[in-house]
Amino acid sequence: MAGSPYRYSFPFIDRWEKRLTRMILIGFGAGALLVLIALGVGASLDGRVPDDDPLWMWAWGLLIAGAVVAGGLGILVPLLLGCVMGGLSLHPKGWAPGLVLYLGVLAFAVGAALDDAYLGDLLDTWLAPAGLVALVVGTVWFRVLGRRRGVPLSGGRVHGTDDPA
Repeated sequence: MAGSPYRYSFPFIDRWEKRLTRMILIGFGAGALLVLIALGVGASLDGRVPDDDPLWMWAWGLLIAGAVVAGGLGILVPLLLGCVMGGLSLHPKGWAPGLVLYLGVLAFAVGAALDDAYLGDLLDTWLAPAGLVALVVGTVWFRVLGRRRGVPLSGGRVHGTDDPA
């Protein structure tokens, strides 16, 4: 690993990249399967069961579970692991800029997507701007750590070779 700007070896980084990719695909696949089952249950109940029947809770429960699995396992968990592992590959306490970046993404996305009807007046006014600030701080922090470690930040080499990225 001589000459590598990262704390982890390239095979280690490649393994984690594959794990995160599989986690995303499995999360989306499992979420889509749950949603399809929910649609099937809903289609079988439609017209046969009144709208206020408790059986509809099964369809809604499966639909919500599918969205939670796809969003959680397919997006949020891999994003958190990627941010934290990316920071740890640069510094022993690199989880901190990774966590700041992750929380900035979440805060900005939630603050920008939802209005005060869902967030309330207090959260609506500061959540998106705070998320944007955290995004900028996390990004700058990553760049500073990367520059200190000698990571090629504008193109550079692939896995320590002279081949362009």
